[in-house]
Amino acid sequence: MRVESGYQDEIGALADGINLFLDKLQSTMGVIVSGTQNLTRVVNMVTENVSASNDNAQDVSSAMEELSATMQEIAATVQTVTENTESISGEVNDIADRTGQMNTYSKEMQERADTLAKNANENKVQTDAMVGNIVGTLKQAIEESRSVEKVNELTGEILNISSQTNLLALNASIEAARAGDAGKGFAVVADEIRQLADSSRDTANNIQAINEHVTKAVHALIDNSNAMIAFIEETVLPDYGTYADSGEQYNEDASYVSEVMNEFTEKTENLKNIMNNVVESIEGIAKAVEESANAVTSSAMSTGSLVEDMHTINEQMGSSKETVESLKAEADVFKKF
Repeated sequence: MRVESGYQDEIGALADGINLFLDKLQSTMGVIVSGTQNLTRVVNMVTENVSASNDNAQDVSSAMEELSATMQEIAATVQTVTENTESISGEVNDIADRTGQMNTYSKEMQERADTLAKNANENKVQTDAMVGNIVGTLKQAIEESRSVEKVNELTGEILNISSQTNLLALNASIEAARAGDAGKGFAVVADEIRQLADSSRDTANNIQAINEHVTKAVHALIDNSNAMIAFIEETVLPDYGTYADSGEQYNEDASYVSEVMNEFTEKTENLKNIMNNVVESIEGIAKAVEESANAVTSSAMSTGSLVEDMHTINEQMGSSKETVESLKAEADVFKKF
């Protein structure tokens, strides 16, 4: 649309000026319309990108919230593990202390076992020597006690002599009676000899009676002594041998227990050190997990803020789009000029 004028005066100049203005205005409106179209396209693209970013940010925010909750649970679990590990470490320390006490006791037991074995061997040697002396003395006494049987032999000879003496005294009395008065003195002597023979016979009989009791007592003593010797040789000495062997076995057992306790103490100390290292490591993990949980929580909060910011940008882009469309509508009015 243009102003037509064939005049060469001021009206024609005014018409030419209006037409020039319309040309410039149309050119400017074309640039504005083209820019508005480009701006509309850019706003649409930005709006789509912001919308997609908003959806992604919401997904990330949800994931971060879940991750934050998971990290909180992990932190709580690690804290529980830390407490349990510290409790186990305390138990291990108590076991180590008790093991040290048992190790000390096993060493004392080994020392007592050494002393017991040494004393048992010494007592066995002394007992063997003493029993040997006692048995030798008893056997000698038994052999010597058999001489009591010779008393019967001697009393038998005394009785025999007494019988012969009595017979001689009887013969002497007969001969004295035959001699008459001359043999009276000899008869008195013969009678004294006969009485002495009778007295010797009675004494010998008494000795035999007493010796019979003595012989029985000696035989009983011999039997008891032989039984005692057999008991010593068959029971006492073997028992002492067994006692000494038991002392040696007890000593070996104590040595083995001491050796095992030494190894157990060493392993317990190693376990104690390992548990201390585990406790330190878990405490470090707990600290790292706590820091990670805090970082994730902070990231979740930041992501939430980002979602809100993206939502605000999306709203502002919508407002900008409306402004551009309004500007385009206004510029379209000038297209008809």
